[in-house]
Amino acid sequence: MFRQAGGREAGRKALPGIGVWLGTGPDDYAEPDWAIVDADYKDALVTKNCYAQSVFRLVLEVTSSNWGNDLVTKAETYAEAGIPVYVIADRKHGEVLVLTDPVGDSCRTRSRYERGHNVIVPQSVGVSLELPVDVLLDGTATDRLGQGGAGRAADAF
Repeated sequence: MFRQAGGREAGRKALPGIGVWLGTGPDDYAEPDWAIVDADYKDALVTKNCYAQSVFRLVLEVTSSNWGNDLVTKAETYAEAGIPVYVIADRKHGEVLVLTDPVGDSCRTRSRYERGHNVIVPQSVGVSLELPVDVLLDGTATDRLGQGGAGRAADAF
């Protein structure tokens, strides 16, 4: 989907397991399940597999047993980092949340999508992309990346 939406032409890449450098301590980073970054993200390497916040356009988390961490702590963390779009595939509540317009430790805009609908990725990401809620929450029969929920969510990309 991402490639078909013109991700490469827009100068973006969709990647799993890439760290967002938060910079408040020597090991302070977050690793979203999936991210859309600038194509030249490698120029922004800070340490190990962690990159400057400025190259991230969207981060996606698929909730697990510690779903509160994704809904509260990571929402605050990504907002403070200035990540423009945070997508949460909330399997506990059966919905997808899209948080945008970060200010301080919160986001001004919060959109909720239910099963049977598509998440419309905000234009600020740089690609026209619709992600099926059902795929983000459940995936398909094939778990291509072998990463549980994150791998299934990758099917949407």
